[in-house]
Amino acid sequence: MLNALSYAGYGHGSDLKSDVMNWDGKEYVWNGTAYQSRDSSNISLTNSSLGDIFTFIAIPRGIAHNVHFTWIDDNGITASKPYIYNGDPSDNAVIISKKVYLSDYDIGNTSTFMINTGIPDADNSTGFYNIVNVKMTLWRM
Repeated sequence: MLNALSYAGYGHGSDLKSDVMNWDGKEYVWNGTAYQSRDSSNISLTNSSLGDIFTFIAIPRGIAHNVHFTWIDDNGITASKPYIYNGDPSDNAVIISKKVYLSDYDIGNTSTFMINTGIPDADNSTGFYNIVNVKMTLWRM
């Protein structure tokens, strides 16, 4: 799933990169019909390729899943936040990850992105923004 979402044709961004760039910093949980923000049931996860692929592939097959975004913060320490959370994985869980490169050009308003997500600009002197590791955990319910 991560490989399919990270594919992009020449001159286009991947769906996985779009999910990271469009993330509002909130944690979403499956409520039986949709992904809703843990903070407010009035906020649903929309325009998420990860959410769509889980809805069509994992959920109908009884496969629970978590997604965490991990990056290096301003102090050089690894930071992580949940994007989609469905509970604690069982002993038979599978963990896979894919790195997503972000540039200042990709992000646009870097200060708003930092405030929303907590992901800092790793190098203010270049167009490089940060690298986000998208970690997916899957397990059978």
